[in-house]
Amino acid sequence: MIPRRAVLAATPLLASPATLSAQTVWPNDRPVEVIVLAAAGGGVDAMARLVMPLIAQ
Repeated sequence: MIPRRAVLAATPLLASPATLSAQTVWPNDRPVEVIVLAAAGGGVDAMARLVMPLIAQ
């Protein structure tokens, strides 16, 4: 019988090729739009503005 840990360790490896092939590349000519549900100038807004240039690359 196969140990439970071996089955749990192998599950992401078996599922990853199907999920990776299903993703498409984002077109470079379209901008990434993010909607922040927080007040302007707050901590969440400031963090989103700092992180978005890194995500949009």
